[in-house]
Amino acid sequence: MKHTLYILLILWLLPSLLLGQENVKPNKYNANFELGEQYYKRYAYRIAIKHFKNAYEEDTISSAIKLRLAQCYYKMRDLKDAEYWAKKLVSGGYVLNSNQMYFFVEILASNQQYDEASYWFSQYLNESVMNNSRISRMKQFMSAPDFTKEGANYQVNRAAFNSGYRDFSPTYYQNGVVFVSSRVNGPNIKRWFKSDEINYLNLYYSEPIDSVTYTKPEKFNGLKTRYHEGPLAFYDNDTKVIFTRSNIQERSLLGKKAGQSAEGTTVLKLFMADIVNGDIVNEREFPYNSDEFSTGHPTVSEDGKTLVFVANRPDGYGGSDLYLSHRVADSWTPPVNLGPEINTSEQELFPYLNDNILYFASDGRPGIGGLDVYHTTLIKDKPTEITSFTYPINSPADDFGFATQGDQRGYISSNREDPLNDDIYIWVDVKPEPEFCAEVSVYDSKTNITLPEPDVEMIDTISGDYLVAIEIMNDSVFKYVIEPDRTYKAIVSHSGYFTSNAHFSTEGLEKACVNWRIPIQKIEKGTSVELEEIYYDFDKASLRDTSLVQLNYIIKWLEDNPSINIEVSAHTDNRGRAAYNMRLSERRAQSVVDYFVESGIDSTRLVAKGYGETKPIVPCPNPADCSEEEHQRNRRTELKVIGED
Repeated sequence: MKHTLYILLILWLLPSLLLGQENVKPNKYNANFELGEQYYKRYAYRIAIKHFKNAYEEDTISSAIKLRLAQCYYKMRDLKDAEYWAKKLVSGGYVLNSNQMYFFVEILASNQQYDEASYWFSQYLNESVMNNSRISRMKQFMSAPDFTKEGANYQVNRAAFNSGYRDFSPTYYQNGVVFVSSRVNGPNIKRWFKSDEINYLNLYYSEPIDSVTYTKPEKFNGLKTRYHEGPLAFYDNDTKVIFTRSNIQERSLLGKKAGQSAEGTTVLKLFMADIVNGDIVNEREFPYNSDEFSTGHPTVSEDGKTLVFVANRPDGYGGSDLYLSHRVADSWTPPVNLGPEINTSEQELFPYLNDNILYFASDGRPGIGGLDVYHTTLIKDKPTEITSFTYPINSPADDFGFATQGDQRGYISSNREDPLNDDIYIWVDVKPEPEFCAEVSVYDSKTNITLPEPDVEMIDTISGDYLVAIEIMNDSVFKYVIEPDRTYKAIVSHSGYFTSNAHFSTEGLEKACVNWRIPIQKIEKGTSVELEEIYYDFDKASLRDTSLVQLNYIIKWLEDNPSINIEVSAHTDNRGRAAYNMRLSERRAQSVVDYFVESGIDSTRLVAKGYGETKPIVPCPNPADCSEEEHQRNRRTELKVIGED
């Protein structure tokens, strides 16, 4: 992505990405160097390079000149030339600090110079200042020579609608795709990003004719301004659009142009519009834009209620982060950072939502090189396990702009074949069906109707790992790869229903894809459910530590259903005196209520009630005749809905 990422990054107002941002000077005064510095500080790296090269001809010894050339090429994502000048820098005796070593390792690994990358990684480990996330990323680079071993899982081919310019970041629209391009389209369309002589980014549309052939790309109707457009996202059945635009307008009376930061730097902003009869109308700004930071790269859920975008807001973790906002009526909620589980100190870019699976690009996580594509399942707006794609979805080059509609095929942008330009590729999932899989669905326990869009968490009870769904079918069926001779626990929930647990065993399972249907009970006044895995030791009222995990799910359920009032009912076995067991059950119920209150649940919504041994599940007229497991079943806790505000 020699220029595309460069265009996007400089508009993000990012901090220096390579070899520091030191104020450097050549060995002696050099007018070409000073001129190059002026363009460098304006992010005009292409023009700066011309002047720095002229300066180098006058002074081939200066580390300052070689440093700036390495920086310029890195920021333009020309990693071949960045490697050339970085090697000149270190061969001349320049001593890299830990920050500089990290980016040098990235450059070398992206150019598949793994032996040299390994050497500089070992040098980094000797530094006094290190970053654990960077160490993890560099360790992954060291295993990158084997990245082609899993390449049989996907086929990736260059799309027919590419040009000799930069084409990237496709998104689905009607029967085809809209994508971003810097291609020249007619004699009056060639316009340069004046600070650095780069064509402005525009939007184009193309439709597939068959699996290989596409119609000739045409300018996408609307969104025609003098400056950069895209990426964008459509929603509400393609009747609404949210798009990225560089917000350059006419100069204001205060001296800077509208849409620029206090330092006079252009930023990216999000704009929203309606689509009526194919025309873009009613353009308006996203309410959380700012002239002081960039906001862009939107993706919207199919129901139009969830927006994920990129911003380098002051509350971020460094570089650019992913944020989330919800649509309530015709308004959007204040953005929430998706947190350190997904955001790093480097760059998170190009998000894409399909169902509740979020795809994004990052250069701050372990990967093959450059930007890599990752995916995670969002549950209650929180990312679960984050997984990177294998080769050939990811490559040593920059890979980003991933898009899919969940049909085992889609698009990705990359500069893997031409470092001078980005292209759009079509990928197809060709990996064979797993030998063992489970299709998990949730249904109403009374009506037997399958519920759409449930929340499902699948846990391997032996390893404790959370499984990531490989496919979500019809918004209702979650497909997982499972293993034989294992046990799994599913935790399922749905708005208006009690959270429920289910356990499954694959012992003796033959190669097959099994169906696991999980019943869930609707919340109604007077209904009650037993809380699974809420246990007490014999003759004790204190909760076992193993009970807290399940109670935390109930707390989340209570938070999601703030109008529900409940009774916490505790029961004992019939060992001991009845009066004592009644008091013990009351203390047990109260211990659960106390835990809920300590966790932020309003005490007025909760009632603690002990029933002692009066309502056993397993009758035990003679306590000695019952097993410990049967007594344990009677020592249970239940939730009962007693009202709704």
